[in-house]
Amino acid sequence: MSVHDFLTEANLGEFVDAFKKKGWLEMAEVETLTDQELEDEFSMPSGFRRRFRMEIAKRQAGERKADLAMEADYVFWDFENCPSWLPVSPLPGQPAVQVHAGVVAQYIMNHFRVSRLDVRVYYNSKKFIHPDIARTKEFLFKAGVLLVECSSPKPEVVDRRIMEDMNREVNRLIKDRREKPPSIVLITGDADYATSVDQLVDRGVIIQLIHLESASKWAFTGSCRLQYTFTWEKFLHDALVALPKVHYNSAGFQLNTGKPDCDFYKNNVPCKFGTSCSFNHPEIS
Repeated sequence: MSVHDFLTEANLGEFVDAFKKKGWLEMAEVETLTDQELEDEFSMPSGFRRRFRMEIAKRQAGERKADLAMEADYVFWDFENCPSWLPVSPLPGQPAVQVHAGVVAQYIMNHFRVSRLDVRVYYNSKKFIHPDIARTKEFLFKAGVLLVECSSPKPEVVDRRIMEDMNREVNRLIKDRREKPPSIVLITGDADYATSVDQLVDRGVIIQLIHLESASKWAFTGSCRLQYTFTWEKFLHDALVALPKVHYNSAGFQLNTGKPDCDFYKNNVPCKFGTSCSFNHPEIS
């Protein structure tokens, strides 16, 4: 019985079951096959290959959902579009504060169980100008993540670099023929990645997208194939809430005995990190 027979006699799910049962190809190997190989080896028409890969990815994601939702091989963070200093409120009714960049980086590593150097933070030093950028770079450097500076006056240089790096690392992971499909996290508010996201999903890559509330996930793929999506604002809020429990002074700032006093607080200047500031804030008489 040929592939064409399954196309007419069974739905897509039944075809995948039969495909495995007959031992034509293990599901893990499907990810490494090119479209031409699928067509040559199994006479699979072009209109069906895309749906077939989607079904394979869906099943694999469903089988490992508990792991994949919290685990990634790499994190690609478009810092220009999703900076750490967006103000968020820890609780309803409380004032919004900025989350320490180092806290955000550590939360990313803990949440997705990824090593420091596999969290890559991209920015264009020629285009991205902000008063907090120097201090933020210092915090991220101390957190141990990999800072990727794209110094160019050309627009979209960060987007191109991230897409190049995503494709290179995915190719390497697929070449290693691991049991798990590649899983990456993309943090951005820019829909320029839509084509790359579609292509990677077609190859069975699990993409966990973190996007700005103003940028819908539909802008990235045009379908419901992204199984794990978060908003950046919600992610920052979760990072703030996940901070270790500490004691606060009467003004609501952290008492971190043993750490240096906050310069802003000592000089009676509003601390931009608010309740998430990790320095000490002693009572002022």
